[in-house]
Amino acid sequence: MTAADLKRSPLDTVHRGLGAKMGAFAGWDMPIEYQGTLAEHRAVREAVGVFDLSHLGKVEVAGDGARGALQHALSNDLERLTEPGAAQYTLCLTDEGTIVDDLIVYREPDGYLLVPNAANWPNVAEAVRASAGDDPATSASGWLRRRTPGWRRGSVRECDRLRLSPPRRRC
Repeated sequence: MTAADLKRSPLDTVHRGLGAKMGAFAGWDMPIEYQGTLAEHRAVREAVGVFDLSHLGKVEVAGDGARGALQHALSNDLERLTEPGAAQYTLCLTDEGTIVDDLIVYREPDGYLLVPNAANWPNVAEAVRASAGDDPATSASGWLRRRTPGWRRGSVRECDRLRLSPPRRRC
């Protein structure tokens, strides 16, 4: 992948204007550092630090079987997310109980938003698909999609449709 192929954050000009050293990360041209590790550590401890999340994966899960599939695929209890906007740190697991990725899950009015690491979102999406099961007697229509950087502006690509059903087994 060449520098021209890398995706750029909406904050790219801000990072460059602040003198960030840029580098490739998971297909994105992202800031690596500004003034060095120690100076940035002090700034965060004494003032504030800001982390550009543009490059992180975004997987949205909705439908009648969404909660059950995620209860099976994620390590924490989604029942704690009682209102839209509520969030929790959790792990996405395989059926064998191994860790796929760590992520933040948000409750949305019509489902859930998973925010995994940038390079690992396809593995998280696949783990959720696998936990959804394939029992036609209990499956419910639903969808799973990865949101792109422009998702809040209505630009959605890389949309995967699937059938979400209650989990077929517990870890």
